[in-house]
Amino acid sequence: MTMFLKNIKRLLLFIVLVIGSSSFQCSEPINEALQEVQLIFPVSISPPQSSINLTDSLQIEATLPDTLQDYISKRYFRLVDFDFKTRIMVRKLISNQRLNMEQPAAIDRFEFNNIVGGAYNFLSSTVNVELKYIDNQYRFKFKMIPKEKGVYMILFLYFHNENRVVKKLIKDPNTGQLKDATMSFMVYNINNGNINLDLYKDNCRVPADLGSEPDFNIRFGTFTFEVK
Repeated sequence: MTMFLKNIKRLLLFIVLVIGSSSFQCSEPINEALQEVQLIFPVSISPPQSSINLTDSLQIEATLPDTLQDYISKRYFRLVDFDFKTRIMVRKLISNQRLNMEQPAAIDRFEFNNIVGGAYNFLSSTVNVELKYIDNQYRFKFKMIPKEKGVYMILFLYFHNENRVVKKLIKDPNTGQLKDATMSFMVYNINNGNINLDLYKDNCRVPADLGSEPDFNIRFGTFTFEVK
């Protein structure tokens, strides 16, 4: 009888352990890593030449389809009610011994004339760019009119404010459901790379690791010009 009771106790203990283990496994959250994307955002700045007169203006615009390519995977994703979180920074380049973030802010050296969407919420060095969704396209167009002479740089920024999750962007190939992704960097492609990089190098210090991902935006997301 004693041996029988011991066997019963062992069996009950085994059952409790199995149930406890199964319960733990079912309640444990799934830590599925989000796919990283870097959407390509083409921008046009005209005139594309490296200099304009004080009486001239720059026109900055974009007309984006609601399906954009991911720089990493080369796949296309449809953007529904998408917040591009885009800002531009304007700096006056006064020394080739300073990095671009060390150059003086110059937003106030220009007047902004909005045509479609445009520039809103001005800060000391940056301004938000608002896009309008029209006929299945995201668009903005505005002009920058200079107030004084100098060499200037426009830098496009994706301002995610530490929240890098993009809601319902990627379609799950198994279920067809839209899943979240993460995006810490957007590829702004200005004038297909015609950004007057030589003028930038003459008037601004270039990082030693130019070509790495953090400095990728210098070669594609900046535009440098002189106001004469």
